[in-house]
Amino acid sequence: MIEGEAIHDLLLDLFHEGRTRVLLNFREVSYLDSSGVGQLIRGLYTARKNGAELRAVDLSPRAREVLRLTNLHTVFSDFPDEQSALGSFSAGA
Repeated sequence: MIEGEAIHDLLLDLFHEGRTRVLLNFREVSYLDSSGVGQLIRGLYTARKNGAELRAVDLSPRAREVLRLTNLHTVFSDFPDEQSALGSFSAGA
């Protein structure tokens, strides 16, 4: 299991390397609690601050429901597969 702080550190490293398009694959994530939601919000904020875009791929039904209940589904794009997520990035990013 990867902890939220480690994911945030990884995102920071990617952004500092100049990466502006990042996919977060949730295929193996079976549980998303308030701490995980907080880390997603933090990741979104950090991405925007660094001119980057984040996409979620392969969310479980439970994780998708948590995003809906917290209204994060309105700001955090979720895609069924990596190909559709990659195709969604803006041309200028």
